[in-house]
Amino acid sequence: MNDMIQRALLIIIIIAVIILIAVILQYIELQKFTTTIYNIETDKIKKDYHILFLSDLHCKEFGENNCRLIDAIKKENPDCILLGGDMITSNRIDLYDNVREFISQLSKLTGVYYALGNHEQRINTQESIYYNEFKKYIDAVASMDNVSVLDNESIIFDENIKIYALTIPVECYEKKDTVPLGEDFIKNTFGKPDINIFNIMLAHNPAFSELYAKWGADVAFSGHNHGGLIRIPNGRSFLSPQFELFPKYDGGIYDVQDGKVIVSKGLGTHSFHIRIFNRAELISVHLTPEKHNL
Repeated sequence: MNDMIQRALLIIIIIAVIILIAVILQYIELQKFTTTIYNIETDKIKKDYHILFLSDLHCKEFGENNCRLIDAIKKENPDCILLGGDMITSNRIDLYDNVREFISQLSKLTGVYYALGNHEQRINTQESIYYNEFKKYIDAVASMDNVSVLDNESIIFDENIKIYALTIPVECYEKKDTVPLGEDFIKNTFGKPDINIFNIMLAHNPAFSELYAKWGADVAFSGHNHGGLIRIPNGRSFLSPQFELFPKYDGGIYDVQDGKVIVSKGLGTHSFHIRIFNRAELISVHLTPEKHNL
């Protein structure tokens, strides 16, 4: 009997050690991020542009005051920075100031264009218990020089580039059932795009990628799925935040109709702090004129 108890204790200790090692390794992994580079050629521009895309920060800090992330962004020396939403986690009002300060640092580097994700949107209503804190946060960000907070709005970035920020209805983020985005929602919001310029769309939820491309986005930037909780090495994720198995648009660059969709794996996490074969990422996009357009 004593031998059986000893063997059982040994097994329990071994399992506990494995779990402890896994937790430590996961903690270390959550402190890392990578820079993913994409190159896009288009005949709609006449010079090079360098764009950085950050999504789903969720109040995460990489080093004190996000110093490591800021250093990486400075090295990229972008022409503009796109924020794809969920920079905050809705109920972490204690960390809103950290994100505000981070965006303030970004604004000193170049122009920043901030679209709303589901976390910003769900508390952007007076019914939310966090509304007052969020209002102070978003008003402070919107008042910064070089920062444009875009809520179903568009802005000319350059004579050849226009940025649209689509605020997707909250119900379209329901986890149990995917609520469709109406076929005409984007057209009713923005009208028809100018096909002679390069149209960038910030749209937090990649589930509607076909609609973004159909509307006329040359490239749409999305996030939301965090790359999934667990990815197959060099492959797709198992599960999205919507609890969708093997989501189609989980992270990477996709050819969709005549456009492209870039889906960030995000920088932070919430609820489930898990990243397996799924490192956080900063996305760097180089837009270049097609060679025959030079």
